[in-house]
Amino acid sequence: TRAAVETFQDYRHRDAVWRRRGGRIAPAPIHNTLSMKILLWNCRGAGNPNFHRNFSAFMKYHHSAIVVLIETSISGQRAVSVNSALGFDRVVRSDSVGFNGGIWLLWHSA
Repeated sequence: TRAAVETFQDYRHRDAVWRRRGGRIAPAPIHNTLSMKILLWNCRGAGNPNFHRNFSAFMKYHHSAIVVLIETSISGQRAVSVNSALGFDRVVRSDSVGFNGGIWLLWHSA
């Protein structure tokens, strides 16, 4: 197909540039053609700052419509504030007991 031919030509061009520069070229960005519409993630703690960074990067790349987070390990007001920061307008939560468990289902209404 035409898309496959263009992709092949892009690789040939990148290989030629790589050889001209003596093998020194930055890796090309990965273009996502298959986005995940449903994301199921054992996040092992949604209160962790690394979780926010990784979740943002994942959503920027995949644009998931439905997200299920397992083992969130937070509940109460802290869970509400984290939920609102994730950018989804619909949330169903089963809060954790202590630092164990927790399942969140997040989606966009529109």
